[in-house]
Amino acid sequence: MALFNSTTSVLYFGSVLIPIAVISDPVSRALEQLIARPHFVPNGPVMAVAATIAFYLSYEFAYWLDHYLMHRFEVLWRFHSVHHTAESLSPLTNYRVHPVDSIIAYNILAISNGITGGLLLFAFGGAASPYLIYGTNALILVLVGVVGTLQHSHFWIVFPKPLDRLLLSPAHHQLHHSVDPAHHNSNYGSTLAIFDWLFGTLTVPPRRRPKLSFGVEGVVEPHRAEAMLLRPFAEAAAVLKRSSDRKPTVAADAEMAQVI
Repeated sequence: MALFNSTTSVLYFGSVLIPIAVISDPVSRALEQLIARPHFVPNGPVMAVAATIAFYLSYEFAYWLDHYLMHRFEVLWRFHSVHHTAESLSPLTNYRVHPVDSIIAYNILAISNGITGGLLLFAFGGAASPYLIYGTNALILVLVGVVGTLQHSHFWIVFPKPLDRLLLSPAHHQLHHSVDPAHHNSNYGSTLAIFDWLFGTLTVPPRRRPKLSFGVEGVVEPHRAEAMLLRPFAEAAAVLKRSSDRKPTVAADAEMAQVI
């Protein structure tokens, strides 16, 4: 799965259904109708710093939202669970992702970046470009490259207070992968803890590493590539069918309640 994703991930960008400009231009025009455009236009470096931070926050929010949805809705979880079936964490776990999971994530990021671009366009009266390193937002590249690489590992790194409530350490993400129900539905962000804190999904790791186990219970042959690619489609279809089969029952229950 890691080899498959590393060689085909460039194709996922072609699956982004909503171009950023399609969102950013209407957002900027809508704001102009509601609020007077700021008269102060900062110089180039200030705009670049603002854009770098804004698009980093946009990335982190999109990552949190996509991750939350993948765990919240069972049909999406069937695709995301491929990532969680890893029983031992390593940097290669970053690439253990189902293509459907990646496609949804890229589209959510496109929407988030489109809105962010519209806000910047309105605020500065023109396009603001972030500082880039090899074509990637410098802040995202540094933080995700350094912290993100270690998140899928067994290194128990905990940031000192109060950074442990602002940034997500490798220990935060290990708790996210834990099979212990006490750790479920937590730490959905990439490197920033703010959105987990705002939406009540932050679990701060203890200083001493607890005994952790990883994986997804009940998955047969979790490491076969063809099973990882095809099984989620069958499982998602079963979830949708089960949901549609429940509808008549719900209607019948409502009628019974009225009779009672």
